[in-house]
Amino acid sequence: MKAEPNACIDMFHEGCQHPGWQEVATGNVKLGTLGYARRGADTAARRLGLAPVIRLLFFERGPAYRLQPDPLHYSPLDHLNLAPYDGQLMGKAGPTGLTPQPTLWLRASLPPAVALWVACHESRHVWQDLTAFVGGLEEAEDDATTFAWATVEGLLAPEAIRAIAAELDWG
Repeated sequence: MKAEPNACIDMFHEGCQHPGWQEVATGNVKLGTLGYARRGADTAARRLGLAPVIRLLFFERGPAYRLQPDPLHYSPLDHLNLAPYDGQLMGKAGPTGLTPQPTLWLRASLPPAVALWVACHESRHVWQDLTAFVGGLEEAEDDATTFAWATVEGLLAPEAIRAIAAELDWG
């Protein structure tokens, strides 16, 4: 994967030249991606004992994003953009204290089966946040990845799972 040409300069992106993330209305997301993402989030919610419905939001690359300096007033979109810019980002779990229900951000252009996997992976991160998961970032990522693969294996045919692995470059 090629690195983005303009790296982050500061946390609020004041001096950054890289793009940011913008919300995409669900009406502008392909139906297959919406359906598979919903299936992944619903299945993960049942298996993890999360709230009855996980809120799905979609994003795409957009203009440079400037964070407001007051974290007490951050929106879900602020949270999505609160990190060094990563042009390969596929999804992100919303912080559980910021929204009234579990929220996931998914890249709008994901192929349907990959959207299902990412929804499962990010749902596990919501669960980790709610259960005070013990472990560092690497352990949390490994746990979410293991959960996502175990979940999709019960939902998809082997050829679809191989396609996900290829898309994620884990083939």
